[in-house]
Amino acid sequence: MGRLFDESEPAATQQVVALDEVSLRERARDALQNGRLPRRRPDRALGGPGSGEPCFLCGVVLRRDGVELEAVFMQPTADAIRYHLHPRCLAAWELEIPAQTA
Repeated sequence: MGRLFDESEPAATQQVVALDEVSLRERARDALQNGRLPRRRPDRALGGPGSGEPCFLCGVVLRRDGVELEAVFMQPTADAIRYHLHPRCLAAWELEIPAQTA
């Protein structure tokens, strides 16, 4: 899989090296197959500024000056389950769902 950070920069200012679509979809496929991600689309997806937390799919920090999507899955007997993702990571996940349910 691709390199996530430019290792020549200090940790506090590391830049994300963009993962290509194939790599993101491979990660999504693996997470779906291993049960780390649900095999359905979220009940809701909310957008906003990055939280500073790592993206659930790629692990790269959701920068506060960037966009984050929160995929929300409602649970009948518990609090909702939430995944914080880059828009491209959520798209890769959603593109892999049909292949996993077939």
